[in-house]
Amino acid sequence: MSDNESSSLTEARRAVACASALWADGLTSEAHGFMVAALRAELRAWAPADATSESDDGAVETRALDALERSGYRHIDRLRQALAVPVPAVGAPAPPDFERIWSEAERLLGFSARRLRSPAARKRSRIRIAVAGGAGLLVVVAFMVRLWTGPHATASAVISSEHPASHAVDGGETTEWILPDRTPGWLQITFRSPRRVRSVRIINGHNRHYMDRAAQQVRVTAFSAAGPVGTAEGRFGGISEKRSALDLPIDARDVTHLRVEVLSHFGAGGALAEVEVR
Repeated sequence: MSDNESSSLTEARRAVACASALWADGLTSEAHGFMVAALRAELRAWAPADATSESDDGAVETRALDALERSGYRHIDRLRQALAVPVPAVGAPAPPDFERIWSEAERLLGFSARRLRSPAARKRSRIRIAVAGGAGLLVVVAFMVRLWTGPHATASAVISSEHPASHAVDGGETTEWILPDRTPGWLQITFRSPRRVRSVRIINGHNRHYMDRAAQQVRVTAFSAAGPVGTAEGRFGGISEKRSALDLPIDARDVTHLRVEVLSHFGAGGALAEVEVR
């Protein structure tokens, strides 16, 4: 990017920032004047250096439009229409179609910033985009793998659709499965294929923001295709803002599903934040 291009785009960015501030203060015509200035600065960035030294603004505009068209700018006709919109005097109302200039100024600024960069800068940008896209793809793949291979949870009841059984197996302690008021219940975790279970960690709920629900007495039962193959029971100490956990040993093979029963509760009802099967 040449010095002329860089300084012109810097001037355009400042003009757009001024226009936004004036618009926020209700000074529409003044804001419009700065957007016109931004558009003119953007055109100077595209005009050849010898054209910008000419006194005829029309020559600068013509040569800038020719350069933009050669570069592949796809909105030349709309840009020409925007340039034909008259600039109101200070204090006068903005023209009815002032949005045409505003949209073209913002569109051209983004296009110019991308196309007038040096090849090295464009390459760095492509690499950053590729890295970000790859990272995003990995996140999506990890989520889908977890969805396809992870356990499926169902429950005897839920207090609302915002606290489903799936929250107890989503890998996050900030989400909770919550039972209806003063109601015991169970959570069933079904595996995609039979597996060995050595222990189960249960992380208690507390109903975030309200701190009024938590499990008290819980029982975990492991099942194979033939029936129950192991059970363990434990008790939490109370509702706690800091997450409390119970580690219940269950050494069982060929487990197809687990049932976690909330036998009693603290506060208004039972809640569990997470069930981790090991």
